[in-house]
Amino acid sequence: MLNIEIPGLFEEEEDDELEEKKENDDLNDDLKERKRVACNYLVDAAKLISPTIADDEIEGYNWIIDMLKNSPFSEVESEIEITKALCFLKRK
Repeated sequence: MLNIEIPGLFEEEEDDELEEKKENDDLNDDLKERKRVACNYLVDAAKLISPTIADDEIEGYNWIIDMLKNSPFSEVESEIEITKALCFLKRK
């Protein structure tokens, strides 16, 4: 008799677990959004300062990419590589 499942007996516990997971998902979504916004700020800043860092805009992008290699923003490094390639194509 103790092994018989009674429907609805443990629903409160399951609902609490689902709410905790949803809160964690909301927190993860918020963290992902903040990281995306920070990456966009870094890419925009790189676009603005790359022409002024060095004589050549491509050299400026190279310097920024070298600085980002030691940072936790590896996604930004690839975005700036793409931006550098676009700048190079515009020159040709």
